[in-house]
Amino acid sequence: MGVKISNLPAIVSPALSDIFPVVQAGVTYKETCTQLVSLFSASFSGYLQAPLGVKDSNGNIVVAFDSMPSAVNYVTIVNNSTGLGVELTANGSDTNINIDVVSKGSSPVRLIGGNTTLGFQVFNGTAQQHSTTFSFFNTASVRTIVVPDSDGTIYLSNKANGTEAANAVTASGTAGVITTSSLTTGTGAAYAITWTNTFIASTSIIILSLMGGTNTKNSLEIKATAGSGTSTITITNNNAASLDGTVIIGYLVIP
Repeated sequence: MGVKISNLPAIVSPALSDIFPVVQAGVTYKETCTQLVSLFSASFSGYLQAPLGVKDSNGNIVVAFDSMPSAVNYVTIVNNSTGLGVELTANGSDTNINIDVVSKGSSPVRLIGGNTTLGFQVFNGTAQQHSTTFSFFNTASVRTIVVPDSDGTIYLSNKANGTEAANAVTASGTAGVITTSSLTTGTGAAYAITWTNTFIASTSIIILSLMGGTNTKNSLEIKATAGSGTSTITITNNNAASLDGTVIIGYLVIP
């Protein structure tokens, strides 16, 4: 007859070579610590019940667990194969589940990436088909961006320049420079340019600025009318003589 494990004397610091008698079906077997660890790791699979957390080798808390009564939502951590990132996924019975990251006190939530310029990426849309990358400078600087306390849309600068030819120009951006061909428009006459810009809508605000050019006549009127993906720029010559060169126009489009 074997000896119950509960009746065995305790070993304060067992070595991996120590032998433990294990009773099974009335027969005593000799098992080493290594064999027992292998046996337990192969046998224990499934969920841990009511763990408080995980401590390191110094007895300090690394991860702590908390719970809510009747909880149905939880976090799944997924490892991955070569070239693919690990995942932290919200799961549970609810259709839509947030993942909330909460800092303590007045400390902010910080994102620290390994890439020196690409801060982070956001994927959204059907099957995450749309990707947005937020890029930052690789400099030893501290910057603060203040977001207005109001509803609205943030427009980003997308610079595009264009050179007009035969009364047409393509410059698809929210800001940029348009250079005309060499104009000879007479006194009191107007020169119309069809401007293709995918950022322009019929409700867009278009701001134009005369920035120079080879034309030496200064009294010019420049205006733009907005349409769907296009605008008509009209340059009116209010000088006593014809225009004699190019006109450079700066533009700003607020979609």
